[in-house]
Amino acid sequence: MKRYIPAFLVIAAVSSAAVATALISACATTAVVDTPDALVDLDATPPCVAPLSVCNNSCIDPQRDNGNCGACNQACKPGEICAGGKCSLSCGGGSIMCGATCTTIQTDPSNCGKCGNKCSGGEVCSKGKCALSCGGGTTPCEQDGGATFCLDLQASDDNCGKCGASCEGGTTCQTGSCTVVCQDGLTPCTDLCVNVGFDKKNCGGCNKPCNFGEVCSPNDAGSGTCAVSCLGGTTLCNGTVCNDTAIDRLNCGACNNECEGGTPCKNGKCQ
Repeated sequence: MKRYIPAFLVIAAVSSAAVATALISACATTAVVDTPDALVDLDATPPCVAPLSVCNNSCIDPQRDNGNCGACNQACKPGEICAGGKCSLSCGGGSIMCGATCTTIQTDPSNCGKCGNKCSGGEVCSKGKCALSCGGGTTPCEQDGGATFCLDLQASDDNCGKCGASCEGGTTCQTGSCTVVCQDGLTPCTDLCVNVGFDKKNCGGCNKPCNFGEVCSPNDAGSGTCAVSCLGGTTLCNGTVCNDTAIDRLNCGACNNECEGGTPCKNGKCQ
């Protein structure tokens, strides 16, 4: 005796098989997205404590690191050393060479008083001697990954006024504040050194601009005066600045006549 399966059951079975086949096919052809291990930073470098900065996943001191002097991956040439963020042939700023690094033996606990003289645990280096506390108006500041230095916060460019407060933009630390130090004859105005005898924006003093059409010329007192023409024997160069062509090495004897090699200008001639 033959048995007959209802048509609707046959259609349902075929449909289910088709759906299953489609799902299996989709699973076989769909790519599984995974994050490559190389893109997962399992050893992310933590923020560095000033004055250190991050370079190639490490904390470096750009003021003293020969391979990263002044900036990351900026290496000094063979025979040069990094002092104060600049490559030079010798240490500067009262520091000396210990091994391959310039350091200040008055404050460095690893080279206290002389190279290689390391202070014991819990001690600091104060005025070249290992001690339990800082003396002479200095303050303990953690530097270089945890080492404690006795620093003068009134004069330290990397710790001005407080530990970790670094002076930037060409400023230096004086009496605990970052200030602009100018050459003789120049005046600090905000973060710039200007000649108030010639500067149209700071004529006679900071933030004293001349009016349109005026120039800034030195007066008998050595300061600047706004006028419609150059005064005091100065010459207008490039239509904007009054220059003393007798002594100006950039305009020696005439406008735009620059003395080469850093030679000075005297009586209108490059010496």
